[in-house]
Amino acid sequence: MSIKILLTTPDYPPKLGGLSTFTSNLESILRQMGEVTLHVWDNVQQLTQFNSDQHFDWGIHVHFMGGVAAARFCKKNLNFIHGSEVAFTSPNFIKRTFKKIMKRKFISYLEESHWNLFISEFTRQFLVSKGLESDFSRDLVFHNLIDLKENQLFGPSFTQGPLQLVCIARDVPHKNIDGAITIAKNIQNQIKREVVLTINAMRDPSLHSNIKMVCLPNLSNEEREKIYQKSHFNLLPSLDFSSSGFFEGFGLTVLEAGKYGTPSIVFSDQGGQGESVHHRLTGWSDLYSNREQIPQYISEFDEVSYQQLRVNTFQHTIDNHDKNFYKALLDGVLK
Repeated sequence: MSIKILLTTPDYPPKLGGLSTFTSNLESILRQMGEVTLHVWDNVQQLTQFNSDQHFDWGIHVHFMGGVAAARFCKKNLNFIHGSEVAFTSPNFIKRTFKKIMKRKFISYLEESHWNLFISEFTRQFLVSKGLESDFSRDLVFHNLIDLKENQLFGPSFTQGPLQLVCIARDVPHKNIDGAITIAKNIQNQIKREVVLTINAMRDPSLHSNIKMVCLPNLSNEEREKIYQKSHFNLLPSLDFSSSGFFEGFGLTVLEAGKYGTPSIVFSDQGGQGESVHHRLTGWSDLYSNREQIPQYISEFDEVSYQQLRVNTFQHTIDNHDKNFYKALLDGVLK
């Protein structure tokens, strides 16, 4: 008899974003293992009204608040913990007050759960700093995974034509799209090479005339994949805004680009994305204070060394971030 699983999440396709993609990948694996009931919630009010006429062997929660609401219907609970949800603050006064009042209850729930799987060591340590009593028999770090069925190594010429950069992210302050524009302008100014930056947000290109900027706010999935394939570098310049309730837990776009061999540029001290890129092996992962060194880093490549970087990035992605690794993990955890 298969196990009965309740999967709760605040984000699910067609809604865009890292949690939606994460949930979709996780669901496809869980349905191979048991009977899955999916519950998608949009707000806290929906959680307070959560009710079920059945009980489950496992509750698996993409956001821990789903577990807080549904725990009484589940014999055991497993939480995936990503990042900003454990900052326990918000720019919104009402949300900030609610999270402050409920913080101890939330942490107690996690301490009583059977498993907590953190998307990065940064996120685990952050929650410990907020009061979680660490237990390494319960709390594990398991980096993000991705669907690699369409993976293919692409090798756009590094020495011919403009330098192609891409930054695909929600247009919110901590994602720092304007920081990506600054990086592109610095590269253009210092290495004297034409630079094309593609972003999925709206900016006025006339204000950044020293680079060519392509703005595609309504980017389709197919268009996104083609941009990754032709780009020389993926930019993920996210910043640590945890004091306001936001930080990057890992950085899914690193893997989305990496499955085509496209290396990424991240700030290693601004969130969990420093764990997604290995400095000079699969891209540039260094301190935010060293960001002025990025143009020098790029100028060091010739065609041969750049193509080797792409091979390294591609191989690392397929060797370490295949969503099918969830199957091996969950086979052990859910027994």
